[in-house]
Amino acid sequence: MRATTMWSPREAISHVNRNVGMEAARIKDFTRMNPLEFHGSKVDEDPQQFIDEMYKIVEVMRFSTVKKAELDTYQLKGVAQI
Repeated sequence: MRATTMWSPREAISHVNRNVGMEAARIKDFTRMNPLEFHGSKVDEDPQQFIDEMYKIVEVMRFSTVKKAELDTYQLKGVAQI
């Protein structure tokens, strides 16, 4: 005889909340790393350096492809946002 367990919506919500909390913590860690900002208007800015540095950070943190793009875009400032 096999015992059956009841599925609880509360368990599902708890699992989702845990995932959201973990992602929020990872994003907080990302911002603590003081990643480069790219303004696009400063003479001494190197776009390739920005891309390379951002790539290193988001790869190590193992973000999803979508989250990587969101975080990279978040670091664009000023003219670079257009």
